[in-house]
This record gives sequence, C-alpha cells and structure tokens, in this order.
Amino acid sequence: MTETRADGIVLVSPAGSTGDIWWRVRNELTSELDVRVFDHRTVPVDPGTGRSFEAVAEALIDRLHAWRFQRPVGVGISMGGMVLQYAAARAPHLFHSLVIGNTNHRQGDAQREAILRRSARALAPDFEGYVTDVLSRWFSLTFRDSNPSDVVRTRRILQNVTPGEHAEDWRMISALNATPLLPRITCPVTVIAADGDESTPVRTQEEIANLLPLSHLTVIGGGAHMSCVERPDVWARSIQEAASAAPGTHGRPAPSK
Repeated sequence: MTETRADGIVLVSPAGSTGDIWWRVRNELTSELDVRVFDHRTVPVDPGTGRSFEAVAEALIDRLHAWRFQRPVGVGISMGGMVLQYAAARAPHLFHSLVIGNTNHRQGDAQREAILRRSARALAPDFEGYVTDVLSRWFSLTFRDSNPSDVVRTRRILQNVTPGEHAEDWRMISALNATPLLPRITCPVTVIAADGDESTPVRTQEEIANLLPLSHLTVIGGGAHMSCVERPDVWARSIQEAASAAPGTHGRPAPSK
C-alpha cells in the first residue's frame, strides 16, 4: 500500500437488503482493489434493546482488521452510510476515505414516527405490499418503467430478507443520532445526493457535508433514493476517485450535477 492510495473497498448495504444491492456498481468498477461487502445482520440482536449502530460499527471495525485492511474506502448508501458515520467517528484512522449517500445523520420526531410505522408495516400480513412500497420510494417512476428487470432483481433482494429483519432495521434507523459524531470523521468524505430522493433529500446531504471536516457533495439529477442502482456510474466514479486521491485533498465545492 502507498501513502496516497486505499488498500480496499468495503460496501455497506442499506436496510432490508443484502450485498447484492451493489451489483450494478460492482459491474462499473474498474479498480483492482479488493472489494468486500459487510452485512450488518451478522451482528446479533440484543433481546432487550435490539441491534444498535454502535454495535454494528464495532463489528465493522473488527471485520476490517480480520480482512487486514489498513486504509479502505468505506462505501454506504442509506443505512449503510449511517453505519459508516458511526464507524469512521469511532476509528477515523482506519479509513482512507468514505463515499456515502442518500443517507441521514439524525431523526426528528416526525421522521422517527414514520420510520416506526414502516417497521410495523414490514411485519403486517401483506409483506409483498410492503416491498412494493419500498420500491416506490427507492426508484423514480422513469427508472421503474425503463428498467423493469433491475426492479425485479431488487424486489428479490428485498424478499430474501425476513420481515423481522426489515422491521429491526427500521427500528435501528429510528434511533439514529450521528450528528455529534460527524466532526470527528477526519478522512475525506464524498456525499452523494439525488434530487428526486424524498426519503433523504438533498438538503439532508448538504447538512451532512457541512458538518464534516473534509467533504465533497455530488448531486444526481433525476435519481431517487437507491441511486446506487439507478446511477451506478456516479457511484463507481466517486469510489475510484476517492480510492486514488491523496488523503486530505477533498475540497468543499458547490453541488454538481
């Protein structure tokens, strides 16, 4: 490993999904770096308190050591970006850089209530209806109409996670409070937003970028929440640029499209 290059890429997936959600990004990557996927569902659920971001972040850090990564790029969308905020604040020296997007750093009261309703919805008898609701938030209508096979593949990914795990992920997200942690993240961070994302809008990504010491904000025109599937080219390019950049060279430019 050189001083200016990452030695690996770690993909952290969103709620209710598996590492398969990154298939389009992985197809776009040309980097020769080792790419690994971290599954937060390997972390046990505490019977009393459930699964926490703190516990998942600690498990991710342990996994990085087991993989013998020294300075990987951490990549996470939605809940995956939340996990990386906790992990990079806890162990900033372990990360060369981060690429996170369509994510959040805190929940207001109204957001928390809406998320807990989603948790309950996942456990309702009509699980297929719940999955359809998720897909309607994840993808723009244009993408759903023009890429039906990708939507079908994503539906299968969601179906392969149990309703209980979906519910637990939403419960965990409802407790998100990473705002005080962001100033501790000393590595460069690329924050990706999509201007059609109603779940984690551009203004939220701007908040995250402004709270980070070293950040770069990229805004995708026309994308929705699961932008790593809709626009894998943007994610792959951001990952490769982050992996090859000298540490500390990210600026704070205006959002770009």
